[in-house]
Amino acid sequence: MCLIKGPGSVLYGSNAFSAGEALYAQVDHELFENVKLIGGLQANKIGTLAFNVVPRAGVVWDPASQWTVKTLYSEAFRAPSINETLIAYGPPPTVPGPSLTGNPNLSPEKVSTIDVGLSA
Repeated sequence: MCLIKGPGSVLYGSNAFSAGEALYAQVDHELFENVKLIGGLQANKIGTLAFNVVPRAGVVWDPASQWTVKTLYSEAFRAPSINETLIAYGPPPTVPGPSLTGNPNLSPEKVSTIDVGLSA
């Protein structure tokens, strides 16, 4: 963590990082000549956060030579940044303005998506 001093204020910024690892795997399987299944996983271990796995699955169907229908389900994972958890900023006493305070108790964000597409 790096300390930056401004006129009459103190801003804690960061040039730090959280150590983390991730592993990705995906398998495509041709179920029929015109149907492909997709399955995958992403495993994440970021800093002191719990180990996390998010899935991905899908079906690609070619009902005719010029048409493709694709349906995908996936989840995504995002760990809080250093600044979101540790920032501490107060404006100079003579200048009105907001203060910024990080939240060290932030949890990772997870989203789920479903994509359906038709292409020619």
